[in-house]
Amino acid sequence: MSSGPSYPTLPQARILNGSGKVVGRLAAQVAVLLMGKHKPTYSPHLDHGDNVYIVNSGVVRFTGNKYAEKKYIWHTGWPGLFFLRGGGGGRWGGD
Repeated sequence: MSSGPSYPTLPQARILNGSGKVVGRLAAQVAVLLMGKHKPTYSPHLDHGDNVYIVNSGVVRFTGNKYAEKKYIWHTGWPGLFFLRGGGGGRWGGD
């Protein structure tokens, strides 16, 4: 009893156009392609995913007020030191 072919499928290059698409829906579509769940030979312990390239990613769409309210926090590695950006009108908000 076999669960599919034993040979690995070669990854394909997938090019997605991000212009006008909602960020979360585009991310969900990319996740399926990276994991390989769109292929009939999908198995969770094998890497059957494709290479994904997103063009026009600068013009994706944010729904609601996420663009104005989203905060980006990252830690520098030093105790008690982190940076916060976002919540404004510019590309990074607080710039």
